[in-house]
Amino acid sequence: MNTVEISEDARLNAVRVMQEIGGGFAQAIATAFSRADPANRERLVFAFPELFERYAALAAEQADRAMLEDKRRDGYARRQQAQALQLQQRQDAVEQYLNRNSHHNF
Repeated sequence: MNTVEISEDARLNAVRVMQEIGGGFAQAIATAFSRADPANRERLVFAFPELFERYAALAAEQADRAMLEDKRRDGYARRQQAQALQLQQRQDAVEQYLNRNSHHNF
């Protein structure tokens, strides 16, 4: 992969993942990248494009999984809210029925 094709966001995400789960070499490159000026960052990406590409892909996979988990969690929360609303509506209907018919003795 040409370094021009690796966006700054992808580079930063790759560095984050290198630091989180990378081996010793990847962590050392991530540390060097974090401390480098822009010109030396370019040199690192140019020297190790496969490393940045691999970890950028892992970062993208992590982001995708997190997005799917958020959607799943949001869907679950919406279902819980809908169920709570339905329960409240049923309780209100029963209460209204009892209030209307409270003058009847059973």
